[in-house]
Amino acid sequence: MDYSRDVQVACQKILDNCTDCGACVSECKLLQEINEDLTALAARKPSVEEAYSCTLCGLCEGVCPSSLSPRYMFATTRKKAVSDEEVPIEEFKYMFPDRKRNVMKMYREVNGIDYKDLKVDLSLYAAPESCLP
Repeated sequence: MDYSRDVQVACQKILDNCTDCGACVSECKLLQEINEDLTALAARKPSVEEAYSCTLCGLCEGVCPSSLSPRYMFATTRKKAVSDEEVPIEEFKYMFPDRKRNVMKMYREVNGIDYKDLKVDLSLYAAPESCLP
């Protein structure tokens, strides 16, 4: 699949709708480190390194008064990089939690940790009671 179009669409949406209010930059350490306004970043398109430096937490979306998604721009840039073989994805597959053998499962096995051993403090979650176990 060619993700070039997805990256272009994501960047163009920011170029067309961003007011450069700076809300996303003020909340995001990565955007602060890049030290460019969002429209300039979208105009030149993020680098692969920038895309993989984004945690994809979505905070930028949450504070944007225009409901834009720099996160989506970074995510599609990642997809394009993998599709274009700019990233040796095979070297990182062990980290993916949807795989049978992943780093989290191996860590738990080595350290004798099972999910039933994990204690969850539900008071830390801001979810409706109907969503809690």
